[in-house]
Amino acid sequence: MQLRYINFLVFILLTQLAYGQDKGIQFFHGTWEEVLAKAKEQKKIVFVDAFTTWCGPCKRMASEVFTQESVGNYYNTNFINYKYDMEKDGGPTFARQYKITAYPTLLFIDGDGKEVHRELGFRAPEALVTAGRAALKQTDRSGEFKSRYDKGERSPELLRDYAYALLQSGQENLKIANEYLKTQTDLGTEQNLLFLFDFANEADSRIFELMCQHREALSKHKDAATIAAKVRSACDQTVKKAVSFRNPELLAEAKKKFAAFDKAGAKRFAAEADVVYFRETDQKPELVKALDNLVKKFASKDAPKLYESARELIFTVGSPDALAKAEKWAQKSYALEAKYEHALCYATALMKTGRKKEALAVANEAVKLAVAEGKSPGHAEEVIRQCQE
Repeated sequence: MQLRYINFLVFILLTQLAYGQDKGIQFFHGTWEEVLAKAKEQKKIVFVDAFTTWCGPCKRMASEVFTQESVGNYYNTNFINYKYDMEKDGGPTFARQYKITAYPTLLFIDGDGKEVHRELGFRAPEALVTAGRAALKQTDRSGEFKSRYDKGERSPELLRDYAYALLQSGQENLKIANEYLKTQTDLGTEQNLLFLFDFANEADSRIFELMCQHREALSKHKDAATIAAKVRSACDQTVKKAVSFRNPELLAEAKKKFAAFDKAGAKRFAAEADVVYFRETDQKPELVKALDNLVKKFASKDAPKLYESARELIFTVGSPDALAKAEKWAQKSYALEAKYEHALCYATALMKTGRKKEALAVANEAVKLAVAEGKSPGHAEEVIRQCQE
């Protein structure tokens, strides 16, 4: 009993350490045969990044797109993800089989190895999610299962298949998923644990609670970082639902559910959730307070977060008090990290608070940084033009 308790504490510690890492797409490591078997078992499509090490757009996808949390949330839920170097091991054979002649080629393949959809070349985050939706639509079997369901069939196999078909086609799925779970006497099997994980996409759901109750057993099949990312994604989804319904009770529930899973990160999650809620519901005074709370407690030395918060105050709020606060945060972010975006933000804040001479000097530095970083200085040049008027 003592050893089991220690192991559980270790799991929680690893979860906390892992939180914030691997927010993007999580790629399966194994052979192509193993990934196909996994896809068949989980009734999912395989997303394949067919790349080469010398391909520039491939490197950009890896660093700028696959790492995005929104992309990871979508692809980790709906696909088995696989990176395949077309010049190593079985890569050349794979390239011939699927007629790959340019990189990156982004393939969607079912568990039988049949190509469902493909995209060619660099895709921005939003475009990659759109590509995933297009692939899922081509494999939507929910109509077939709905017909059998409407005729009265309620076998566990049908309910499970129907639930996954709804999930993968982006349709409402919790009703059927819960019906499936009611047919199960043991939620601790690998199949059922993975089912809980796949359908725990909203923190304000029974399935999410069941997944959290079984997280120790689930940790044998999913690593701590993956489970932590799932919890964060589900809580974020409930925050979005709170925004949609302008419902502060749902916001509070998201915070409570996250705190039950990760006490160490609970206050920061709550602070970030408040920022999202008040921004999206256009409650500007509350947004300023929420941003101030986030920065003071968690981001006073976090250059990217200071920069993001300053931009929020400049472009979302824009009041004199907000601009004065944004100027201080932007100045600090620029002092911590002398990057083009940080300099531009600081120059913009200075300009908007009427300090054009200082804004002009910082904007000129921003132009130099843009050139050094290989970026367009167009926005900084616009600040310079406005300061010189």
